[in-house]
Amino acid sequence: HIHDSTFGGVQCQVMDTPGVLSRQDEERNVMERMTIAAMENLPSSIIFVTDLTETSGSKAKLHLQLALREEFRKKFASRRWLDVISKGDILQVDPKDFGIENAVA
Repeated sequence: HIHDSTFGGVQCQVMDTPGVLSRQDEERNVMERMTIAAMENLPSSIIFVTDLTETSGSKAKLHLQLALREEFRKKFASRRWLDVISKGDILQVDPKDFGIENAVA
């Protein structure tokens, strides 16, 4: 999905991309590769959403999410970055315990 919006008087587009799993590039499906291609080729900031509750299925285990976050932080080191913690209302842990500083819940 692409949404036109204005933030602080600046017109921009927000693109909600399909999830990318923590796996080798050659194992990623077409949608994952398209997401990464968009991130590589469009001027963008990154909003990385992490589910610390691990209630989204076996492919969303915390160690896999953190590995993907680390991979993307390195790959897109020059991009503006915002960490968002989902399900903050049921969260039982502190994001800082996982190296996620200044996250928005």
